[in-house]
Amino acid sequence: MLLQTLGLRPSDVVSRDYTRSRAWARRICEQGRWFGVRWWSYYDSQWASFGLWNVSGLKIEDVKLLRLDEPALLDASRTIARRVVTRPHKI
Repeated sequence: MLLQTLGLRPSDVVSRDYTRSRAWARRICEQGRWFGVRWWSYYDSQWASFGLWNVSGLKIEDVKLLRLDEPALLDASRTIARRVVTRPHKI
């Protein structure tokens, strides 16, 4: 389904107005035809955000340890203007 069929504009989809986001997501969920929605990220249109109504049928395929020096993490931190910092471990 195209989000346009719900009368949504791109600015509606990437809005940070969570009340509006929940409202259009609820309208899609209530149709009972979809597992979820995918839309582009507020920070970078090449990134995807996903909202799933029910994750019980998902299976983990692979797990990768996320390291603070991971290039993808550092790139993302620059894109969203967040610093990656470490905190001392509590003993």
